Amino acid sequence: NCTAAIKSVTALPTFQKRKGPSKETYTDVQYVTMLSRAILSRNPDKAQLKQWTDYLKNKKYTRDTIIDFFANSSTAQSVCKAKTLYRNTSF
Repeated sequence: NCTAAIKSVTALPTFQKRKGPSKETYTDVQYVTMLSRAILSRNPDKAQLKQWTDYLKNKKYTRDTIIDFFANSSTAQSVCKAKTLYRNTSF
């Protein structure tokens, strides 16, 4: 199940806190960019990045909700089936 695989990737500690001594959480821009790279195997375009970060800023959606949108997209399902999920991501 691709959706379950995607959710297991986004549950990794890498997605929750940055590496290093401070262990800060990611900014919304960093988080959406990371999700796009890991789940969709591409960087978000400017409009998509603004849309998703505005949703987070305005509390329309949570990070978990956005993961659901990404995971259930046709692009994510194709990436998952092609077994390139998470391969194109650097943190």
